[in-house]
Amino acid sequence: MLYFIKYANHIGRRLLNNLVSLNFYFIFLSLAFTNSQSQTLSPEATKVQQVIKGTFNAISDNDCSKLKFFCTPQLLFFENGNELNMDSLTNAIAVNRTIPGYLRTNTINYISTQVNLNTAWSSYYLVSVINSNGVRKTFSWAQTIILNKIDGFWKVAVIHSTPLQKN
Repeated sequence: MLYFIKYANHIGRRLLNNLVSLNFYFIFLSLAFTNSQSQTLSPEATKVQQVIKGTFNAISDNDCSKLKFFCTPQLLFFENGNELNMDSLTNAIAVNRTIPGYLRTNTINYISTQVNLNTAWSSYYLVSVINSNGVRKTFSWAQTIILNKIDGFWKVAVIHSTPLQKN
């Protein structure tokens, strides 16, 4: 009888160990699958992110015509409690062109990009390093952007920006 109890206890431990191992295996697979899904974008979401990148490259390059290509004429840009439209944004870009040594680089880390028919929205963190007059400053924002598909092209309609730190 003692042998039977020891054998049953041994089988029970092996079964428990196998179940625990199996549970960890399924957890690992589900996390890996979830992570790979979150990194996979639809073709339209990829196009949306390319437009967002192009918009901030246009701002960095002080290129008003490129900015107008990526945005609707009715663009609204909300930042630090201010409302900018296409005219006020292009005026700000024109001022940047006159600053000696002006250089801006951007890093965008996407949180989410969604597409529904002819409307898309994306949330991301934007870090911009701006050099002007020999002074380097880093700015960080959390932003949400709304785009409309117009004549087959994604165009930025609204940008809402919240500063994350002051420099």
